[in-house]
Amino acid sequence: MKKAVAILFISLVIVLLAMMIWDEKKQEKKTEEKARVYQEKVTPLEEERRKLSEKISGLKNQHVEMITGHGTVCLVFTDLDTVVYDEIWPDMQEYSMVGMLLISDRQFPGTDGNITMEQFQKMIESGWEYCLEWSEQEGNLESWLSKMKVKLEQNGLGFPETIYFSNGNYRQEENLILEKFAISGVVYPGEGSAPVVSDFEDSTVWCMAAYPFHVSGGRTYVEEAMSSDEDCVFTIGKRTEEEMYYRKNLLDMLKQFDTWREGKGLQVMTAKAIRQYRYEQYEENRGKKEELEEEIEELNQQMEDLDKKIGEIYNKYYLNEEE
Repeated sequence: MKKAVAILFISLVIVLLAMMIWDEKKQEKKTEEKARVYQEKVTPLEEERRKLSEKISGLKNQHVEMITGHGTVCLVFTDLDTVVYDEIWPDMQEYSMVGMLLISDRQFPGTDGNITMEQFQKMIESGWEYCLEWSEQEGNLESWLSKMKVKLEQNGLGFPETIYFSNGNYRQEENLILEKFAISGVVYPGEGSAPVVSDFEDSTVWCMAAYPFHVSGGRTYVEEAMSSDEDCVFTIGKRTEEEMYYRKNLLDMLKQFDTWREGKGLQVMTAKAIRQYRYEQYEENRGKKEELEEEIEELNQQMEDLDKKIGEIYNKYYLNEEE
């Protein structure tokens, strides 16, 4: 009897084990089938998501690079004596390059020690630019600008769009005053001055730091401008030894600029032309930036929709929801 009970018990255990094994196999098969169907449904969605992600990355790279231009150089001549007309102007014409002249209440065309108004006009008509030179010695900036405006009008000259702060005393707070006089460009000595960042997003005034002709590392400044699509300004004259004009040195510089212009796209321009060039670049970039941002936003929305679909499929096949 005991033996029969034992056999029956063992048989029941074997049956139960068989049923458990069978059920486990059934569950495994069901799980495998779910995984197969899940993968079948999700794989094309994941591939689409991967392509969208790659496209977004490519657009973000374009967003960073945007539209690039060329490095520029502006040559500012701080003295208005006859050398500017007799030597510098014709030498630069040989290379089809233009520069910028400083004028002030003390340094004005047609006055003692300066070129004549006729000579000055010829240079401006050939593409040169003139700008106002201001220092703290002039007193109140706004009053001085008003006085200079009258003087320029009396001499038949238009009010320039650029101003040079010779003492390096430019402060961005003064932009409100400059904008009253439609001045859109500022040049200031770079050495010893706090760097001023130009950004058309925050201001209509474009700022550039200037360095004397013989500044140490001047060649590097230009090379960096070319490689980074930036602007570089040099002052040339007779006021200090660092910016002292020597014809041979200037000719060497112009020759080097010409080589870089041919090989690396360097542009020798006036401050006004540089500002216009950068503004056009900014406007073009801004339009492209808006387009890229809209496209990236649209693609991100598509990725969110795909993630939602993938999540729904996961819930369906892995959280025991019915098909």
